[in-house]
Amino acid sequence: MNDSGTVLAVCTCGGTLCGRLATERIATSPGFVSALVSPDLCLPAGRARAASWLRETAAGSLVVAACGIPAAAHAVAEVARVAGVAGHRTSLVDLREGCAWVHPRPDQATAKALRMVASAAAGVREGMPPAPDAEVRPSGRVLVVGTDPGSLAAAARLSELGCEAVQVTGKLERFEGQAGEFMARIRTDQGAECHAVGAVIAAGDAPAGPPVVQSGQRVAFLLEGDPWPSVTESTLSAALHLVRDRGCRVVVFFRDMGVAGRGLEELYREARGSGVTFVRMEAGPPALVEANGGWNITLDVPGLGPITETVDVLISGATAALQGTRGLAEVLGVAPRKGGWAPRERALLEPVATERSGVFVIGPARGPYTTDQAVRQGEAAAMAALSVAAPGAVMVSARASVDTERCAFCLTCLRVCPHQAVTTAMGQTMRVLPAACQGCGVCAAACPAGAIQITESPNRRLLAEMDALMDGPSLGGRPTVVFACANSAVPALQAMGRLRLSYPAAVLVVPVPCLGRLEPVHCVRPLAAGAGRVLLCGCYDRSCEHLVGPASARRMVERASALAGELGLDPGAIHVASLAPVDWHGIGHLLNVPCDTEGSAKVTAHATA
Repeated sequence: MNDSGTVLAVCTCGGTLCGRLATERIATSPGFVSALVSPDLCLPAGRARAASWLRETAAGSLVVAACGIPAAAHAVAEVARVAGVAGHRTSLVDLREGCAWVHPRPDQATAKALRMVASAAAGVREGMPPAPDAEVRPSGRVLVVGTDPGSLAAAARLSELGCEAVQVTGKLERFEGQAGEFMARIRTDQGAECHAVGAVIAAGDAPAGPPVVQSGQRVAFLLEGDPWPSVTESTLSAALHLVRDRGCRVVVFFRDMGVAGRGLEELYREARGSGVTFVRMEAGPPALVEANGGWNITLDVPGLGPITETVDVLISGATAALQGTRGLAEVLGVAPRKGGWAPRERALLEPVATERSGVFVIGPARGPYTTDQAVRQGEAAAMAALSVAAPGAVMVSARASVDTERCAFCLTCLRVCPHQAVTTAMGQTMRVLPAACQGCGVCAAACPAGAIQITESPNRRLLAEMDALMDGPSLGGRPTVVFACANSAVPALQAMGRLRLSYPAAVLVVPVPCLGRLEPVHCVRPLAAGAGRVLLCGCYDRSCEHLVGPASARRMVERASALAGELGLDPGAIHVASLAPVDWHGIGHLLNVPCDTEGSAKVTAHATA
């Protein structure tokens, strides 16, 4: 296709944009060689008309202004594919949830839309062609580490599905590669074994059993923090057994009794009715002193003062360490957790996944568990592992590329990558493993030579989009630039649009794959162009899909604030806030704070909390 310029397609979404946006004014935006206004771009007939028009224009770049639902993105990709326009030369602008439905004044909504369209046009002109797709050939084998019920269930399910399960009978010494093409070295009594596997399911070592309790003894359970439901279940079941069958006196010290599971409330009531004593730790942890082969437990109870319990056996439930799981996490290249467990938020929402594609953790490596839970996790992990380990050739799109001429081989990218996706190539330059890369951009932001580019968000494109977004019709106030994480802030903003909750039109949103993608220049440049505030909205630390995004953003903001001060700009105008994908009220609170000293203080306090 001959590149005759950039064209614009405006979808009115069946008339849902009418009344808020001057569609014809948007369609005549400068910089486009042709424009199409369609009411039904998501429907087959609308896609066919758009593809025919795009072929006639022979354009090399396409901007579509429509809505933010997945169907719109699918429609844009389909139209571009049929017309022969490369994916990196297309862009979708969310004019519905991101503009028309949140800005009630038509003049301001249209002015905002013109800026958004111009920003997208500037971005597609700087789009970077992706590296050629890479071929990955999974071996059809899955490494299973552990001997707990979950591991056995995983191996059995894999065999049923026709996938070979390699059970680890020794110590896993080395693990490298990418999903589909891992290489594992195992040390056994007979020597070292190397296995090519497509995925790994790790359970770690089973936890040691509780101390032996004799009949009639005094027993205390200590549950610190917010225990998992499985810990609550095992504690209550053990306490009931000791009281009823062993004649023991049992007291449970707890901070928060996690009974949000099936049958746990009833089990808690049954334990209380059977004589188990429950003591809430409100002021602080108890003082533990060994005495005469047992323990003296002293706790300050509000309203009662200090109380002391003397017991023969102390069982620490949720804080018991699981042997070997931390070392296993380090070998597998996933972030080790306190006690060897995954963060609570991620573990509940993603029961077997890790930050490294192709690595799944269950049972003891995931957290406290019951036998039934371990079996379910093992079967789920087997199904997930099969998706990346099934034999046959698979083409994988590259999300990042390394400029070998600029690479200084400083290994910074290898150290900071949260997904173990960077490795050395021929011992001279760095290489990004396409099946492991998640496209977060942390490596690109950290590279001192600027040798790494993210396909979806190359630096030149991001800067061009920002510059165009800052230049345009008046929005009725000094702009606030919001860098929105695609995994949290963007869904929250879209939720505000669907709920028709308005925020100032001067809020300019720049989506990024992760806050770790940003560099100081991205924060300082809008301030130099007249922005009153720069707000970075991303995930919470323990729920970040890329683990290090919020922490990287906080460190970067410190450098950006110092740079802003040196340039004579307001160093206190840059802020970081954490949000959940459904936290539309939180981001609404942030966006409606005025750009003044008092407002900045409120944003800082909200972000800190």
